[in-house]
Amino acid sequence: MNKEHILICQAFGQMLENSTTELEEKLTTNTRVAIARYFTQLPEEDRLNPSIMAIKIGHFCYSPGHENLKKWLLRIYNRLGIDDIQKVVKKTGDPGEEADAPTETNRILINEARDICQYLQNWATQQLNQTNQRNNPPVQGQSKPGNQNAAN
Repeated sequence: MNKEHILICQAFGQMLENSTTELEEKLTTNTRVAIARYFTQLPEEDRLNPSIMAIKIGHFCYSPGHENLKKWLLRIYNRLGIDDIQKVVKKTGDPGEEADAPTETNRILINEARDICQYLQNWATQQLNQTNQRNNPPVQGQSKPGNQNAAN
């Protein structure tokens, strides 16, 4: 697992965590829905893999029409790089430490990466649910499925 992949996923997650106002200014509703659809259509086994997710994020951001998204992601990634390198160094410890320290470090990084990828998936699902609710409001007086009494 590449630490840069974790940082790319983390930067994208931070981008999506920004306030609604900033998100509205930088990401149109159509772009947010496109991101959400893209993430939810990924194969199940790829969704929690930070290496694959980082590549997929890159493909999305570098595709035509997403130039602003790419710039915003790179700005956040570059800012993260400075802070998070220090966090990674603290987690990995001094190279002279015990031989089994890398195993613990890898476990911590794998868990952190999985959590970031899980956040991205949850965000995508939530975005699609909100979009579906806005596009398909319940009709007043319409009965819910399963509550209809069928006459025999």
